[in-house]
Amino acid sequence: MNVTTAQHLLAAAGQSVTADGIYGPNTQNAAAAFQRSHGLTADGIIGPNTWNKLVRTVGQGANGSAVKAAQAQLAGYGNRIAVDGAFGPATRNATAAFQRSHGLTADGVVGPKTWNKLVNGTKTSTPTTPAPTTPAPANGRLTQRQALAQLAAAGIKAPVGRTSLAGVRARTIQGVIALKKASGGCTIVITGGTESGHSTRGN
Repeated sequence: MNVTTAQHLLAAAGQSVTADGIYGPNTQNAAAAFQRSHGLTADGIIGPNTWNKLVRTVGQGANGSAVKAAQAQLAGYGNRIAVDGAFGPATRNATAAFQRSHGLTADGVVGPKTWNKLVNGTKTSTPTTPAPTTPAPANGRLTQRQALAQLAAAGIKAPVGRTSLAGVRARTIQGVIALKKASGGCTIVITGGTESGHSTRGN
């Protein structure tokens, strides 16, 4: 979800990128170009400093990719709104409801504090900065470190024992994170990954 959000925000900033949820070479290049244009280190990794430059305050009447980014995040929390890039009454009401449930001023405007809550999926009242969004390999798979970093940023504990996430699909990890958000923050326990030995065939 956060990758899609970053892609929408990069598009809002004038970068040519498709919001497909995979942080591949095109998104990495777009992030690096955005960073160069804003005086940031052009490493193609969207850390706190880049997030702070990317996010835009949007409210009723706004249109475009930044609105789509906010709508996609709100939809991930179970709000039935269209991701159409038009900030109308439904999006404003969903924003205000989200803000009330997260201890924010319910003004229906997606500003920096609301962005931080949406991206982090946290229920505390203290604003935090999003975890870095790092590129996935060209084949759409993650290393063990990348997968664990994304899970930890979403508040999901690392699997125990010999469970491996090496080579897991990026979409799978994003799906687990989306599930946690949609469940309202329920505990997610990962009991198996890409390691062998879970069946008699050793798959």
